[in-house]
Amino acid sequence: MEKILNHRQTKFLIKSGIIIGSVTAFSDILTTLFYNEKSKEFASNLFEFLKIFAFDLGVSSCLMIGLTIPFLLLDKLNVLAGKTFIYLFGLVLVFIVLLLNKYYATTHLSLGSDLYGFSIDDLQMIIISSTDFSLLAMWPFYTFPISFIILYIYFHVDFYNVKWFTSIILIGILFLVFEMLSKNKKITNLAYFVNDSIDFKKSTAIIKNQVWIGANAYPLLRKYSSENDVLGQYLTLKTQKPNIILIIVEGLGRDFSGEDADYKGFTPFLDSLSQKSLFWTNFVSNAGRSFGAIPSILGSVPFGSSGFLELNKLPSHISLISLLKNYNYKTSYFEGGDAQFDHKLTYLTHEGMENIVDQNSYEPSYIKSPTENGFSWGYPDKEIFKKTLTELKPVGQPRFDLIMTITNHEPFTFNGKESYLTRVKALADKSNFSDVQKEVIDKYKNVFSTLLYTDDAIRDFINQYKSNP
Repeated sequence: MEKILNHRQTKFLIKSGIIIGSVTAFSDILTTLFYNEKSKEFASNLFEFLKIFAFDLGVSSCLMIGLTIPFLLLDKLNVLAGKTFIYLFGLVLVFIVLLLNKYYATTHLSLGSDLYGFSIDDLQMIIISSTDFSLLAMWPFYTFPISFIILYIYFHVDFYNVKWFTSIILIGILFLVFEMLSKNKKITNLAYFVNDSIDFKKSTAIIKNQVWIGANAYPLLRKYSSENDVLGQYLTLKTQKPNIILIIVEGLGRDFSGEDADYKGFTPFLDSLSQKSLFWTNFVSNAGRSFGAIPSILGSVPFGSSGFLELNKLPSHISLISLLKNYNYKTSYFEGGDAQFDHKLTYLTHEGMENIVDQNSYEPSYIKSPTENGFSWGYPDKEIFKKTLTELKPVGQPRFDLIMTITNHEPFTFNGKESYLTRVKALADKSNFSDVQKEVIDKYKNVFSTLLYTDDAIRDFINQYKSNP
């Protein structure tokens, strides 16, 4: 090593690896401690935190090894240029870790290959709508870089302790290799992102190399047989075609709805419908976001590499919209946001949706959701359903009406929220939730209040629709 690096260069790279690893590890440990419900007690999770520190130290050490050659070249030209090169890469890694941890703190999910499905405009819209830019909320993004700089100023690696620090770094690298081989994706959010990205690239390469010809040309195609009609017995069809209303509910999942929900009771009306309706308990999410859900639900089309709606030219296919139009249905779409967002308008128009109502179609009497950081997604769910009811008039032909809710989405704002927050607390207190579950409910009371609100909005809409002539 010394034949390649002199003492000054060796000490600087060791120092950089330790500082970068320590700063990122501290961010990861705080994120785990405050936002992972299974890691609330520091003492009982000390071993897990030591693993995080070792892992991040291994990552930063490998980064230093990878940057050694360009560092040496720049260092020979100018010592400051070499150091600045390492500083910048270190800060970039710190900011990447902070962003991934911020995403986890906001959504309670680790960001993975979903990132590749976002366009720049999508990311900008999501950041504006979901991020609190106050000085208090953004503290990691200035305290950690400042700590990074302070450590570079005051932390020194002396000749006599180089061997000790080298040993620590080697332990970190060995632990990193062990964790990567064991495929422990979620030791940190950075580890999850890297591993999931690698898996995504591998699966994409496999799909691209598949040959779809001959008997394997359409592997998912099945011949229709009337003998396999499992739904007909539940439907009583008359000569007159029925009106059809399809409601796509934002953010509705198994955690909250259904008999076996972990947080049962926050969608009481929908739960009551499940007792007297066709109800499927084994559905798997068909997309990570709304723009992927619409074509999947309406047309059973594949998501593709970055989303069906991201295709430059939409292929011809059968969808519920086009199929019902062939049967003389009047088709309409209702939402409270911007239908152009995520190319929804393009898809709906392509499929022949005749009447599209979005935030640009609401009269002044309708009230938008309160702004969060100066941003609002549009009109909340109760306003969407109120607007829809004014449009559901007889038109001399059967109707197909598609409604997309919006409120159960960051930043979870709607009018009259205080009364729903009170209901959340009351429900948590009187139900048989564990202490950990009650902590989750209190922490994410905005989400749970929105579930109650959307459930009420759907109940009011259905009851009002049933009473219409």
